[in-house]
Amino acid sequence: MAYATRTQLARLGIGAKFLAGVSDPDQDAALDAASRTADLYLRQRYATPLASWGDDLTRLVCHLAAWDLYSTRRSPGDVDDAIERRSDKALSVLKDIGAGKATLSLPVESESDSWSEAIGGAEAVSDEPRGW
Repeated sequence: MAYATRTQLARLGIGAKFLAGVSDPDQDAALDAASRTADLYLRQRYATPLASWGDDLTRLVCHLAAWDLYSTRRSPGDVDDAIERRSDKALSVLKDIGAGKATLSLPVESESDSWSEAIGGAEAVSDEPRGW
């Protein structure tokens, strides 16, 4: 399961212009591979694959996938150090998360969602205020 979509890859990773020449299956394969790479580091602290995740993980996966796609398709004269630097930084952050030096942001249910779930979706009902 990928932690990012092709749309997110175009927005956060490498851009739609570059991806126009890359097939959907190749984009999906890069996102899956980047997600598996992320899991290698995350499993030191989290049960993987994650059931839910925040935008930070999506961005890291997009940076890894972008480098994978770019590095295998670039021409000999192409140089874009920014894509490689973002990928290196993404790996560094994932290592820090795995080592406990950084924390992955995970979506948190709002209190109202949690409370509603805890009481089985029932509504709280009360008598008239007693004036205490």
